[in-house]
Amino acid sequence: MKNLKYVVPNGITSLNLLAGVYAITAIFSGHPIHAAVAVFLAMLFDFADGFAARFMHAYSDFGKEMDSLADLVSFGLVPGLLLRSFIPESAPAYYSYIPFLIPLFSAFRLAKFNIDPGQSKSFLGLPTPANALGIVPLAFVFEQNSTLWCFNAVTIATVSVISAALLVLPIRMFSLKTLGEGFKANVHLLAFAAIGVILVFTWGWAGMSLAMIWYVLFNIVRAIIGQQ
Repeated sequence: MKNLKYVVPNGITSLNLLAGVYAITAIFSGHPIHAAVAVFLAMLFDFADGFAARFMHAYSDFGKEMDSLADLVSFGLVPGLLLRSFIPESAPAYYSYIPFLIPLFSAFRLAKFNIDPGQSKSFLGLPTPANALGIVPLAFVFEQNSTLWCFNAVTIATVSVISAALLVLPIRMFSLKTLGEGFKANVHLLAFAAIGVILVFTWGWAGMSLAMIWYVLFNIVRAIIGQQ
């Protein structure tokens, strides 16, 4: 009976993985919007499994590894495949392989996270869910206008390389899930959230991607001025 408490968080993690698997099938079936919605669901499950584990005191090594595997699929492989699907068919074939850097470096990122005790409250490198949140909303932008300048092969390849690099660069980034004690400890979260909300309300789906760019730049500035 004691081990039954682990079923709930691990079951929610399984839903994260299943959402990622569905997203992959949706991309190959030519339905990027369905894939994007599935990733958003996976993000909810990713938040919920951590909450359930904390609430039920049900942390386990199995759950930790399961969570990373689910994240690799939903927030690593799916964003790479999604970017790949945006590349025009007329582009040289080698461009279609560059987005695969994202799942590769996501694996490096998650493996490092699992063995680094210094990433319990903040992160070194861009977290895979945040990276996915910067890429996945582009599916809605693509659906509205696939001829935009940002959907050419060179731009997508560049985004893929930068995205992959940010996953493993040793830049300290604050967690969007962890609150500090007192107002002063949360000023950075409030500043990020305020600008992020403005970007989303102003630019819609593209604003989500811009908000993640703001998240990265905000953390880089904090690192430069020594507030990490």
